[in-house]
Amino acid sequence: MVRPGRVRLGLGRFRGRPERVRRTGDPRRHPCPVPGRHLLRSRPAGGWSAVTSEQHTFDLPDDGQTAPLQDAAPATSPARAGARPRLAPRTSRETPPATVPDTPLAWAQWAAARGWHVFPVRGKTPLLRHWPEQATTDPDQTRRWFATDNAPNVGIACGLSGLLVVDEDEPLALEKWAADHGHEVPETFAVLSREGRRHLYFAVADGQEFGNSRGALKGYGCDVRGKGGFVVGPGSVHETGSTYTPVALNIAPAPVPDWLAEALTKPEPRTSNSSEADTGPAMPTNYEATVVRGEVARLRDLPQPWHEGAGWDQTVFDAACNLFEVANSSWSLLTVEEAERLVRENAPTDPEWGSDKVTQKIESARSQTDGKTRAAPREAGRDVAPDLLDSPLAEWTAERLQARYCWAAGLGWLRYNGKVWQETTDANVVEAVRKLWRKRFAKEIADGADQVRAKQLNALLVGGKISGAVRLLKGILERRADQFDVQPDLLNVGNGVVDLRTGELLPHSPDLLLTKITKVKYDPDAEHSDWEQALHALHAKVADWMQVRFGQAATGYATSDDVLPVLQGNGANGKSTLVAAIMSALGDHAVVVPERVLLSNPSDHPTELTTLRGARVALIEETPEARHLNVKRLKDVVGTPTMTARKIRQDNISWSATHALFLTSNYRPRVNETDHGTWRRLALVSFPFTFRRPGEPLATEWDKTGDPRLRERLRAGREGQHEAVLAWVVAGARRWYEAGHVLPPPPEQVVAATTAWRHESDLVLAYMADRLDFDPNRCVLATELFADFSEWHESRGSGTRAWAENTFAQRFGEHDTATRKGVRKTRTRSLGGLSRRFRGTNSAPPGTATVWHGVRFRRTTDDDAQGAL
Repeated sequence: MVRPGRVRLGLGRFRGRPERVRRTGDPRRHPCPVPGRHLLRSRPAGGWSAVTSEQHTFDLPDDGQTAPLQDAAPATSPARAGARPRLAPRTSRETPPATVPDTPLAWAQWAAARGWHVFPVRGKTPLLRHWPEQATTDPDQTRRWFATDNAPNVGIACGLSGLLVVDEDEPLALEKWAADHGHEVPETFAVLSREGRRHLYFAVADGQEFGNSRGALKGYGCDVRGKGGFVVGPGSVHETGSTYTPVALNIAPAPVPDWLAEALTKPEPRTSNSSEADTGPAMPTNYEATVVRGEVARLRDLPQPWHEGAGWDQTVFDAACNLFEVANSSWSLLTVEEAERLVRENAPTDPEWGSDKVTQKIESARSQTDGKTRAAPREAGRDVAPDLLDSPLAEWTAERLQARYCWAAGLGWLRYNGKVWQETTDANVVEAVRKLWRKRFAKEIADGADQVRAKQLNALLVGGKISGAVRLLKGILERRADQFDVQPDLLNVGNGVVDLRTGELLPHSPDLLLTKITKVKYDPDAEHSDWEQALHALHAKVADWMQVRFGQAATGYATSDDVLPVLQGNGANGKSTLVAAIMSALGDHAVVVPERVLLSNPSDHPTELTTLRGARVALIEETPEARHLNVKRLKDVVGTPTMTARKIRQDNISWSATHALFLTSNYRPRVNETDHGTWRRLALVSFPFTFRRPGEPLATEWDKTGDPRLRERLRAGREGQHEAVLAWVVAGARRWYEAGHVLPPPPEQVVAATTAWRHESDLVLAYMADRLDFDPNRCVLATELFADFSEWHESRGSGTRAWAENTFAQRFGEHDTATRKGVRKTRTRSLGGLSRRFRGTNSAPPGTATVWHGVRFRRTTDDDAQGAL
């Protein structure tokens, strides 16, 4: 409400229409803002009285250059670093107005000097396709745009300039709204447009953001321009011939009043002018585009030239009415100004029916459609509720599901259950969305939703709508697969998350993105006699070494020595009982890997490798007798930092290796490779004891009396056995951290067992031990060496295929034992020191021969100590 005695600029329609602005004879002087306009003075008794304003003029400098401008008072609040400047309102109008030359360039530079981003417009149409990004305050750019003979109008990008502009389509529209709601419009920078209308500029504070929605101002003849909107700036010429003229140049935009900010954030009120209420903020629709195209086509198709009965009058009026109704509807992005522009640009004119006639029809249509909206058709019901369209509805749904659901390529949908992210199905997500929407439907109905809204909500609960939303949710809730299970120092357990470095127990959190968990609760002091008894299946030193290895495996770090422990022993040796207890205690962190990951068939599909993603302990169980290890896959699985594989019908995924591999077998696997790189990755952990049933005799020192129910008790873990195993594993992890991430060397029992395994499995090494001695002064023929090896290999009855000569030559020559002893292959005529395969074969072969130097065949009479391995 305006205070008594306060003078304000009135822009209403009055008797005696004010004359248009005219140029004076002196090119350096012209009336401003508007001669003959009216001021409205409030009086104590209330009501408005009209008084005539005096003529105001600007004095322009003789050189035509911009005179020094008086800046508005600086903002009272400190500006953020790099933030656009804010302008505070003047408290008085007594300072004389600044002078600005009457050219588009001068006005553009005047606006740019105040931090307002400008760009060229023709009439009210931007000349730049991407004006929101191209608008600028750069003086050089503004000069290129506006320093022309046919200079365009000046457009001001409101949001980019930190401005909120209220465009009054009716005189004193904002004053009326403020008065009706008990508020007062503050003194602010204002521009007169035409027919008594104003653009009221307000400064947007840091942290505020306004769009182009009228909010609660709808119905009062106001448009709003904020982020994404623009206004035609001062100094521009309206298509009616009037000039956009500032009321006073020394008045800065006032801060957006709180009451105005609140009004603009409220939903636009619904109108009763149509059978179906127009709802929600503006959203573009196919229906809107159809109406606009249709009306533009009607105008362009009018017969030319004009003559009585051609229908120009009625068609232009009808098109304007239809476009104004669409523009008044909150489901539409079309503005009243844009609707008017479409009519002016497409309505026909000729000498008999000019632009003044178009203006008359537009004004008549504006009056006819004042506040009237266009209802969206029933078949476009999804368009009349923008918040229920696919995209905004999916975003609303995502906000409420993002703490519990996410999607990752290669993993699919994941659901957080309060402790861990677990893979789930599309059906589960669909059901979660259905329940969420049903809850929203019930709440809005309980809150009094009208019939139209109820229909729209009910339409959500169909399978196609929900499935479509779930497809959109994949993109909104998407995470990368490599973001999961990348906390190597943490172990997810039943009562929290263990920091393996310290043994500290942390709370569960979805932000950790863990997909593995064990239900076992962590108690660092847990012990149990059953677990102590299970450890007696190993030598004490071996059990101590295995504690650190399993502890290191429980971390997410790959093993530093790339060693694969092979746990081997015949039946009834306690191996399965011990391993099963560790697997049970670690839960999801321990996985059983299909044997094909390591055993032969290198061309197998890599699907099995996905079992290792995120795993800590990876166990390969019981290799069949006589099967051999696939060494290439062994090196890939044990020593590769990054792995790639895919699940069935899924995309490939890559991840950092987190697992440590263990293999259990009743037999020693066959290893054909003879190189050091293979055998340094293998360690045989032998379970030497055999556990007899109670009452059975103990035949050897390796026999022990077993407990038939031990395995079952450890598996069930009803008396704290699992907690004891978990505490043992975590203690092993802490030992590894304390040792600087270095694993201890294997104990002598493991070294001896591995050496014996290599002699058994490494055919070249076994052959050298059985049939050869190393002697730097002797040599053997290559053909005789291969023939002797083939005979030896066949006599062993190993069941493996015979070797080709090239295979034997390569593996024999590259064997680390042969290279260490200086064995080499040459072609020579000198055969001194030749050792023959059979006794009595002393004659040397004629010509050049291929020989192996540094080795000789062993005889039964030889001293086995000489040249021994």
